Amino acid sequence: MLKVQQSIIQIQSILQKSKLNYSSLVVGILSIIFLFPSASQSESISRPFQEFGITDNNIFLYYEDYDAAIKFYDETLGFKPVLTIDTARMYHIANNSYVTAVRGQAEKHNLSSNKPVTFALVTDELDVWRCYLLKNNVTILSDVKMEEASMQQGFVALDPGGYYLNFLQFKPHRKNRKLMSSLNDLKSVYVNPQGTRCGEQKLGVKATIASFYYKDPKSIHKLYKKELGFKTVVKEKHATIYKTSPSGFFRVVDGAHGFHKPIDDQALKKGAMMSFFTNDTVEGWFDFIRKRKDVELRLPKMSDREELKAFAFNDYEGYSIEFDYFPEAKINMDLRKSIKDNADLQLEVGQNHYSSKKPWRGSNKEEKMFFTLGMMNAYAESVRHKAKILGLGEPLTAEETDDLYEYAKMIAESNKVKIYREKELLVTDLFPASITKDRHVILIYIDDTLDKYLKIKADKEKLVKTGKYIGEARKNIARRFGKLLSYKNDVVEEKLRKKLNSE
Repeated sequence: MLKVQQSIIQIQSILQKSKLNYSSLVVGILSIIFLFPSASQSESISRPFQEFGITDNNIFLYYEDYDAAIKFYDETLGFKPVLTIDTARMYHIANNSYVTAVRGQAEKHNLSSNKPVTFALVTDELDVWRCYLLKNNVTILSDVKMEEASMQQGFVALDPGGYYLNFLQFKPHRKNRKLMSSLNDLKSVYVNPQGTRCGEQKLGVKATIASFYYKDPKSIHKLYKKELGFKTVVKEKHATIYKTSPSGFFRVVDGAHGFHKPIDDQALKKGAMMSFFTNDTVEGWFDFIRKRKDVELRLPKMSDREELKAFAFNDYEGYSIEFDYFPEAKINMDLRKSIKDNADLQLEVGQNHYSSKKPWRGSNKEEKMFFTLGMMNAYAESVRHKAKILGLGEPLTAEETDDLYEYAKMIAESNKVKIYREKELLVTDLFPASITKDRHVILIYIDDTLDKYLKIKADKEKLVKTGKYIGEARKNIARRFGKLLSYKNDVVEEKLRKKLNSE
């Protein structure tokens, strides 16, 4: 709390000089304080979500009458199949969101109507969906009456397996600010179902939220927020929503106050399994989870097949969480195309705080700009207190950098650090070259750190010109840069092993 207060006081002094939007800037500062700990407080990988990333969300649902489930999702809802095997079919729902219907087995899965899971479909066409589902004889429970009615409205429909499909529409509200900001950046994905329509209005879905129900949500929050690094976007009275991909959200619910009550059965007996797609960082996720003593891997080794790399673990109350990577394979062709088509929305992976997206994209340009400045203040504070040697600002276009550079200088002055506008950041095997291509990066430093950085950059250029930028010489450039960024040695070596850069 002291750190928060000090940061707010520090920013207030800048605001008095610059007339910046106070609340937006503080949001950025607070987000970084809680989501990006200083190097001295963290292990070699303290926030795997920021280190390895998640690109898409999927949820596995299990059915006794598999054929009825397939017909429902194919025809009644009109979702697009992207992957089909003998016992399962995966559907693309919205942007980076998927659902997979699985042929259930009574000895393995919960096929009863008592399933502690709700799957929400976020839509701008709430009334149209309700009319359509009623007209096509889908069972609808009484309309949901929210405790804070102004935040959201919706209804629950039952699918053939008795799963709660919660059609939701969120409303502008101070508690929804972060969520609405995310939703405003998303497009609706419109479906073409075979059922009887209510007029000519379209049926779309923007995002999905998977809700799990817990006896001890405080412990669960410790796992997902503090240990895995998931980002909170809504804090409700009895639930918290985490953003795990651009259109995929995960909701932890206090089981004493939700649609469902927690059950004691472990693993797939819960009736669902959460699935997160990654790029080839799935091995990093596996290594991180494997070393933990507080969660249980479902299998001791990661599945490594031609068409899939995956592993799963059970969280503190027995819900299964799976991480998946789908390599190039014939069976994955449609799925990979779907993932690629929505890649412009994906959170960047394997790059710590980096993002190749323009922070000003969308209607809330000012708020995103101040959020970026809040991040910069947090890194400046870390450099000032020597928790980091060199801090890197967000990669920005020249125009974006112009917009905030004077404010950045004020932040640097208040933190007693220096900044340097780098127009061509040193490219090593620590990050893909595409991340900073045609982008400016503000370096944050003290003492002679800039001289050390420029020396590494000059040494690399000399090696490239002489044809010696190969092997250990190439790796050593990356190691020297990683040391300036205060990366642990094992993190650097892991990045070198994966060789993220392919220049």
